Amino acid sequence: MKKGLLLIGLGLMCIMYLATQELDSKLNGAVDGLTTKINTLMQVSIGQVTFDEKDTPTEFSRYLAVKVKLYAANSSRLAVVEKTRGIPRPDGINQGTISGDYKIVGDNVDVTLKLESNGKVIDMKNFTITLAELKQMGFALEPENIQEVQEREQAFSDLNIAPNQSKTQTANTASTQSFNIYAVSDSPTNTYYHADKQTITVTAEKDCYFKMYYIDVDNNPPVMIYPYKINGRIVSNQLRANVPLDIPGSGMDWTLHEPYGTETIWVVASTAQFDNLEAELIPPGRVTSIKDGIKDVMTRGRSSVQTAGTDVYAAECRFNYTILKPHEEYEYRKPENMAETVQSVRSDVESKGGIFEGDEQLGHFILNGIRGSYFVPEEKPDTVQFAVYYLEDYTGGPGAGLKTRGAAGFSFSIDRPSNISQAVQSVRSGIEGKGGTFNGNEQQGSFKASGIAGQYQVADVVNVSISEKPALIPNSLIEKEVRKYFNGK
Repeated sequence: MKKGLLLIGLGLMCIMYLATQELDSKLNGAVDGLTTKINTLMQVSIGQVTFDEKDTPTEFSRYLAVKVKLYAANSSRLAVVEKTRGIPRPDGINQGTISGDYKIVGDNVDVTLKLESNGKVIDMKNFTITLAELKQMGFALEPENIQEVQEREQAFSDLNIAPNQSKTQTANTASTQSFNIYAVSDSPTNTYYHADKQTITVTAEKDCYFKMYYIDVDNNPPVMIYPYKINGRIVSNQLRANVPLDIPGSGMDWTLHEPYGTETIWVVASTAQFDNLEAELIPPGRVTSIKDGIKDVMTRGRSSVQTAGTDVYAAECRFNYTILKPHEEYEYRKPENMAETVQSVRSDVESKGGIFEGDEQLGHFILNGIRGSYFVPEEKPDTVQFAVYYLEDYTGGPGAGLKTRGAAGFSFSIDRPSNISQAVQSVRSGIEGKGGTFNGNEQQGSFKASGIAGQYQVADVVNVSISEKPALIPNSLIEKEVRKYFNGK
């Protein structure tokens, strides 16, 4: 039986590997095909690859963008450069951008790549791969909240509010004209992991004032997140022409976490200052629909105070970004000494050549193709949430999608409780209460919960052997979690 299961497992791995090879071969061919009309070396930046032309990034679009950048870098006709974060101004006739999108059409996924230069399309290449093959590879093709994304985009469309980097007339005066404003995230693919920090760069063609709104995954009413109040005062919302401004600004952080899915950043600007900014710092009440919420923002007037005969110019832009759902998530009770636990993770990761950034509230670490993060939520301050991503799933590196999830192999002992029957019942209740499984009695047993699998033997002490645990989560935290079960906490 075990041999049969092993053969089935190897067969699935081979199928996944072949599907990945086919996708990568088609991607490589498409990138190579884009260069056939280029006679000299062209500098290109890699733009977004989005889902269904909705300016919506996904797990699959991240994979495509990473691969496109790799194949473009290997091309003898292309030189990959970083995308500008200000107003797009081509540095020369050989400056270009490769971007793309994909659509689900029946049982297939159609992928389109496009090479542009100076606002003109040089070439486009298409290829198709079956849905079945992509599902074998385990890719999420749509955002977690696809229905909310579609509803949001329809609301903008119904109100004739243009997408990112487009002109629009929104000021409430007859003399209104428009200009361009740009908002760019610090993620080239507009995708983020749990506990990532986000920075947005805003640039405009004219001196202006601006407000930045955030629409969450559930389509709650737009909330103004810039300007914000600090030390009792509202920060300046003035933007100088052609001078990029990073938001949220020095000394401030925007940390992204669950719920996972696609959210929207929306910037509204005017050459006349806005009325009642302070009132907008109060989150709006519930509205009947996202369309009503967007309309409410657009009907808030700009200042009526302006120099006679002076035109008022207005603009808006927006972009979607996605917080990717982790491959694995765990929640543990916060240890009494969180600083000690953080230092344990830091030492373990850095001693093995990995990267660690964090403090007692949140952080992330990368080691051997695995990205882990932890977060102490305000609403549950007695817990620590962990999220794990297998980065090779996005890059197609060795073992992509095939990695053994988790790590194994350590033991410890616990003083035998005075009432072993009560202790065993406590372990059972705690583990089953977390949706895990427990099989055991006063002599021995096994358990599995929150990514932890192990066995115990009762003698003069309780000997515990952990056979499986989430990758990169420190042994000390796992041990403390199990000890609390046996101690009835």
